[in-house]
Amino acid sequence: MTARRSGWQRQGKPTASSQVARTYQWKRTRRRILRRDDGECQIRGPRCLVDATEVDKIIPISLGGSDTDDENLRAVCTPCHRSKTAREAAAAGAAARARRSGKRPPRVHPSDVLLGP
Repeated sequence: MTARRSGWQRQGKPTASSQVARTYQWKRTRRRILRRDDGECQIRGPRCLVDATEVDKIIPISLGGSDTDDENLRAVCTPCHRSKTAREAAAAGAAARARRSGKRPPRVHPSDVLLGP
């Protein structure tokens, strides 16, 4: 059986998040969060599957969140996790473009990133 590849892996090099996901500590944390949230997605977006299989950082590490604080972690389904990650990436990209152009980055409230505008 071959290992399933992540869509986030580039040029065969493991990403930082994929390296963390392989650690025993993260696997234990993941199981604990999925159990705490009864295996149900805590985002419940428009394409929600309800059954959670992943753990999301509510406040991304890039914005000061923690991946070791259970209060910053929640169980999510894959479609909701992908949607939230895409919104976070778009916000980070907009801020980076603004910095490169010398403009002040747009102010984004964390709830806009987490819940959508």
